[in-house]
Amino acid sequence: MAMVLSFEIFHKYGPSFCELLTEQVRVGGESLKMGFAKDALGDLHRRGLDDDTALRCFALLYQLHRAYYFISRGLLGQCSSMRRLRENLWNTIFTHDIHLYGSALWDRMEDFSIMLLGPTGQARGLLLPP
Repeated sequence: MAMVLSFEIFHKYGPSFCELLTEQVRVGGESLKMGFAKDALGDLHRRGLDDDTALRCFALLYQLHRAYYFISRGLLGQCSSMRRLRENLWNTIFTHDIHLYGSALWDRMEDFSIMLLGPTGQARGLLLPP
């Protein structure tokens, strides 16, 4: 049930997450308030999630939006190879099983690395955020 609610909240608060991430990139390492968090958590509570589950779902949504933001804005281009790279990177990070990510990986993202290979001059260093 939490995953279905997460889908709804993911889309309802998508613009707010995007604005937050854009501002975080602008200000660098400075912490920012999530003015919409109280409303999103309230939506999750009203649908029957307890505090811990609601916070976990909200954290998962933040990580999903963060990954999508950097993959979509950092990997530019519409050629088939760039589309495949974005798709493969997304699938590498989150797999096709969001339940696996939510139960085992969501708080361990720093434990994983992805190596981008390619010839010199292909701007691999520009593909991922600093």
